Amino acid sequence: MFLLGDDQRLVLSASDLRTASQCEFALVAGLDVVRGLRAPVEDPDDPMLRRVALLGDQHENAELRRLGELYRGGVRQLPSPVYTPAGLAAAMDATLEALASDAMVLSQATLFDGSFVGRADFLERSDAGWVVSDTKLARHENVPALLQVAAYAALLEGAGVPVAPVARLVLGDGEVRDVPLG
Repeated sequence: MFLLGDDQRLVLSASDLRTASQCEFALVAGLDVVRGLRAPVEDPDDPMLRRVALLGDQHENAELRRLGELYRGGVRQLPSPVYTPAGLAAAMDATLEALASDAMVLSQATLFDGSFVGRADFLERSDAGWVVSDTKLARHENVPALLQVAAYAALLEGAGVPVAPVARLVLGDGEVRDVPLG
């Protein structure tokens, strides 16, 4: 979560959904830090967290390679946004333009509605609409992961994008799980 623009508008992210699903107090404490009401807690350097992040990146890259082989020439990677009101709005516009193109898969699409921002690992075109797909190291779906893909699907629907009735989780053991959004 962060404050954005001259009006200092609060913007939440997928990591905030994860925090809220695990500990509501941690979310409120984070809000206090963002608002300057308390000092941030310094996170110690944690080799285990660095290793998990590396494994997560490798898992996502493996899925990107798989999709690239499946949809030769149909995968489009989107750049990281600039975290300003104009930068995030432009990144959302670029995502919407890419969704309207002939791309079959978008990687790292920025989704932003003014109060929530996220970067979807993958958006896959299907006959039923766009499938929000996320890679997770876990070996089963969990509430934070489901909240994240559902939030991304809601942002797409709010922008008038046809969304498939399922979201996809590509788990750490390689299993692909399609989960009904309802």
